[in-house]
Amino acid sequence: MKATQFRNMDDDDSIDIQPRSPRELLGRAALLAALGRRGLIEAEADDDPMSAETDQFDLQAWTRVELGFWMSPHDLHILQAPVGSLIEQEEAYCADALVSASTIGWCMGVSSRPLPRLSDGAPEREVLAWTPAPWTTIGSRVRLVRVRTDDELARERERWELIVWRLSLFTITASLPDDEAALRDVLVEVANAGIIPVSGDDFATDEGQPFRDLEPDRRDQLDAEATLRLQAMNWVCGFGDRWEDVPLFPD
Repeated sequence: MKATQFRNMDDDDSIDIQPRSPRELLGRAALLAALGRRGLIEAEADDDPMSAETDQFDLQAWTRVELGFWMSPHDLHILQAPVGSLIEQEEAYCADALVSASTIGWCMGVSSRPLPRLSDGAPEREVLAWTPAPWTTIGSRVRLVRVRTDDELARERERWELIVWRLSLFTITASLPDDEAALRDVLVEVANAGIIPVSGDDFATDEGQPFRDLEPDRRDQLDAEATLRLQAMNWVCGFGDRWEDVPLFPD
C-alpha cells in the first residue's frame, strides 16, 4: 500500500504512514488475543480448574508453534505460567493486550463499527471470536484479512492521538490558560471534521458527556485505553521497529 499523509491538528506537520502487511497484522493480533485469552483463563479458573489447565496447556503449546516470531520473552513467560500463578500486573498486561488486539482487529475489518471511546467489551469479544486460536494455523487465515484503506487508518490514528492529547491537558495549574486556548483552537477543526464528538467547549464521549465532566475512574479508563489504541494504531501505520518500541507521538 502507498504511504498516506495526514495533518496533525495541533501543528502543520504531516506524518507518512506505511501500513504493515496482512500477515504482520494477523500475527500480532493473534498473539495479543492469546494473551487476552490467558488472562481470561486465569480469571475464570476457579469455576472449572481442570478445563482451565487444559486450555492453558493448549494455548501455550499452540502459541509456541504458531506465534513464536511475534512473542517476547515476557509474553512467553505469561503464556507458560501455570494457572493460578499470574500476579496482578501480569493479569493487567493480558487485559491491555486484548484492547490492543481489538484495535488491530478494527484495522483488519473485524468490526464494521467504530472503536468506542470507552470500551464496553464488544470489540474485544469480536476479536477473540475472529482471531486464530488453538489449533488454527496463521497461514490459513491470512487470506481473510482485509486491511482498511490508508485514509481510514490515518483518520483513526489521528482520532486517538487527539484524545490522548486532550487528556494530557489541565494537569499543571500554571498551564491552564494555555491549555484552554489550545483546546479552543482544536475544537473548531475537530467539530468541522467530525472526528470526535464535541459537547460545548470540550471533546465528548459516545454518550455526549464532556471529557472534563468524567468521573475520575472513567477518565482513567479512557486515558489508559486511548493510549493503548494510539500505540497500536501507530504500530499498524508502520512506526517503530518493534512492537515494544512503538512511539506514542511519532516525530
